[in-house]
Amino acid sequence: MSNFLVQGGAPPDDSVTTVKVKDDAVTLAKMAGLARGKIIYGDSSGNPAVLAVGSSGQSLTSDGTDISWGSGGGLNHISTTTIGASVASVVINYDETAYSNFLMKLQSIDCVTTNGHVQLRWSDDDGTTWSSSHYGYYDGGGRDGNTFSGGMSAATHCIIAPNVSDSSGMALSIDVYFTVNYADAHDQVSAHWLGNYGRLTSLYNSAVRGAVHCNDAGFNTAIEISNSAGNIDGGVIDLYGYSEA
Repeated sequence: MSNFLVQGGAPPDDSVTTVKVKDDAVTLAKMAGLARGKIIYGDSSGNPAVLAVGSSGQSLTSDGTDISWGSGGGLNHISTTTIGASVASVVINYDETAYSNFLMKLQSIDCVTTNGHVQLRWSDDDGTTWSSSHYGYYDGGGRDGNTFSGGMSAATHCIIAPNVSDSSGMALSIDVYFTVNYADAHDQVSAHWLGNYGRLTSLYNSAVRGAVHCNDAGFNTAIEISNSAGNIDGGVIDLYGYSEA
C-alpha cells in the first residue's frame, strides 16, 4: 500500500483503492439515487445493473442464470367480493386470457331463504348472456350417515349445494376449481368443488362435492353465484388465478 500526505484537500480520485476503503464505511446515503421498486443485480458481465419495476402481481423469477419479472407460478389473488347487503346474485368477472385455471373460494355464504340451491353459471360476455347447458353431478352426506346426490343435464345452472339452510350459523363454505380452456376448442369451462354447508332434511352440517361441464363454447368470461329460492345475505368470495412457472 502506498503512503501519501494530503495537505489542504482530498486525496486524488485514483489513489483511493478498494483496500483503502474501510469495511462498512460506505452507507446507503453515499449511493446514487435509485427509483422506487428497482433492484440492483449482477449482469452478464459481472457488473452492477438495475432491474426495472415489474408489473402488479408479478414475482421475481430466475432461469438459473439471470433474474426477471414473471408470473412465478402458484396462485395469484385476483379479486375479493364482500357481500354486505342482500343481493339476488353476484357476478365475478375475470380475464380468461391471463389464466387458464382458477380457484374461487366461497366463504360464509348466507342465504336469506331456506331450501334453495346455491348455484353457478358462466357467461360469454362478462355477465349479460348466460349458458343454459350445464352437465354435472353432486353428492354429499351429513349427520347420522345420511347421504344425498343429484345431477344436471343441459341445465340453466350448476347446483353446487342443494337445499341450503337459512341459518347464519350454518353458512356455506366451498372451494370451486375451474378451467376455462376445456374441450376440443379449449374454450369451455370444466369445474369441480368441495366444501360444507348447513342443509335441510335433517342432514344439518353436510359435506358436498361435485363436478360440471359448461357445454357452450366461449362461455368462460364471468361466473355468477346465486340462490335459487331467494337472495344471498352475506359472505366473501375470493378469486385466484393459477400461473404455471
